Amino acid sequence: ALDRWEELEKLTGEKLLQENGLLFYGEDTGETVEGSVEGARQVMEKLNLPHRYYATGDEIADAYPVLEGCRGKPYSGVCEDTAGHIRASKACNAMAKAAG
Repeated sequence: ALDRWEELEKLTGEKLLQENGLLFYGEDTGETVEGSVEGARQVMEKLNLPHRYYATGDEIADAYPVLEGCRGKPYSGVCEDTAGHIRASKACNAMAKAAG
C-alpha cells in the first residue's frame, strides 16, 4: 500500500504520507483488544520493519526522558520510526486530481 501512496505523491506532487514514528509501550500482560507490545514486536520482525525494542521501563525512560515515569516499572516497548499517517484531505484531493 505504501508504494501506491508514494506513486500518487509523485503523480500529483502532493505530500500525502507523514512519517512521525510510533512508540507502543506498557505493561505487557498478554494480548488485549489493542494488542500487546510483544505482539507488535513480532509483527514488525515478521514484516522486516525497522524497529527498536525496549525490554524494561528503564530502557524506555533512558531513550525518552519525557517518559521518566516508566523507570522501575515492568514495562516493555517497541518503536517504529517509519510509522505515520496519511493526510486524508490532501489524499482525497490528490486522488480526484489523478482521476482527471
